[in-house]
Amino acid sequence: MLKLLWQKKVFIIFLAFLVVLLPISMSKQAGMLEKTIVLSIGIDKVNNEYLVVVEANVNDFDPFGARSAQKLSAVGENIPTAIENLGRNRGQTISFSHTVLLVIGSGLAEENVISHFDYFVNKTELSNNTTLLFTRANMEEIMDVSIEAGDNRGGLLQQIAHFNQRNLALQPTSIERFYTDYLRMGSSGVIPIVGLEDGVIKNTNTFAVFTNGAFNFELTQDESIALRFADSKKSRSKIMVEGTPITIVNKRARTRISRDGVVRIRSRISAQVDAINAPDNIARMLEHKIYADLMSALERIKEHDADYMQYLDRIYAFHRRKADTNNFEFDVDIRVNLV
Repeated sequence: MLKLLWQKKVFIIFLAFLVVLLPISMSKQAGMLEKTIVLSIGIDKVNNEYLVVVEANVNDFDPFGARSAQKLSAVGENIPTAIENLGRNRGQTISFSHTVLLVIGSGLAEENVISHFDYFVNKTELSNNTTLLFTRANMEEIMDVSIEAGDNRGGLLQQIAHFNQRNLALQPTSIERFYTDYLRMGSSGVIPIVGLEDGVIKNTNTFAVFTNGAFNFELTQDESIALRFADSKKSRSKIMVEGTPITIVNKRARTRISRDGVVRIRSRISAQVDAINAPDNIARMLEHKIYADLMSALERIKEHDADYMQYLDRIYAFHRRKADTNNFEFDVDIRVNLV
């Protein structure tokens, strides 16, 4: 008897939960069907019009709840209008609550992009932690390829952005980081560059340097790689010296800046030669290459008045003195030990 009563109680409790939760679940499903969920977004300016291209889970009705990524695009007289047109074309609200990547096109980068970031952060659900990439490629084409080459981890561009966060030498750039660099004394920061070559997306391992919110110049691949040896971030990487492959096993770097703007960098590198017939002086050759490439990258701070390494802030923080990039001097010492 007691067992029968207990079974009835369990059944009644189950029915109560069903009555309460089923309408909520149905309401959520209906709400989802009214939204286009954006996973990554590209913004550019083409022929004096603002272009918005998104990779989105379109949430079309499916009895099994399956969703597929699609590329959607629209243009407008400004970014908000383009997004509004995108939603109107879909007949759905555009949601940025799950967006992890924002790609900036070269046309848009000619102007101060901060106003566009202000719109996304203040008027949409886009997170400050959204990762940034820069491209000169046609935005529609690169987003198409990204979706086609992607998998269950997301589009290829999202995977590249995730890889860069873990492996690039300079600070991975998010919207929040871009804001921070913009408000620093040098008002300069970097965004990793991706390209499109013969229908294939390329992670170029280079950086676009932005100053006052707009594109300033591009670091070369050799310069970008050399900057790894100016910080203490540990990373096992490979480098080619006169056709000889070398693996960087470990490195230690120290930077000191005087009140007069003398930047002293001391870098100690442990490397392994991945070739049998390497030149006897390969260690000195590696030192010379890293020194030359790093000096080139640093001198461009003065050339373009773009303190993307934030040295001006460090001088003010430690010496309470406002400096000028034109007065910078660089004293770099590179030592390589083969293991």
